[in-house]
Amino acid sequence: EVLYKVQHFRHLTGVETILSAKRFFHNAVNNKLQSSHIFFSSKHPYGLCLKKLKHINEVATLAGSESFMLEEIITNTRTYKFGTTDLNFSICMNMETDETEKQTGI
Repeated sequence: EVLYKVQHFRHLTGVETILSAKRFFHNAVNNKLQSSHIFFSSKHPYGLCLKKLKHINEVATLAGSESFMLEEIITNTRTYKFGTTDLNFSICMNMETDETEKQTGI
């Protein structure tokens, strides 16, 4: 089980940036991310980004393939509002919440 939060989206991409994690995410979601916002470094090398892209593509493939929509998925640690599966791999999604289950993210 893997949970990706808004503040961790930048890490998921494998690129370096001067933007805050939340600003990077919002710029990406709103199609406002510019080439000047991202670069590679010894900490975030181009090769690492390529490896991450491979797995992001697998997620994209699942999203575009014949799959089943799921609702109210219960795992050992969380309950998810909805998800999708091709019966081999599942992605569960939720709004971000705090420890009291109050919605905090988009």
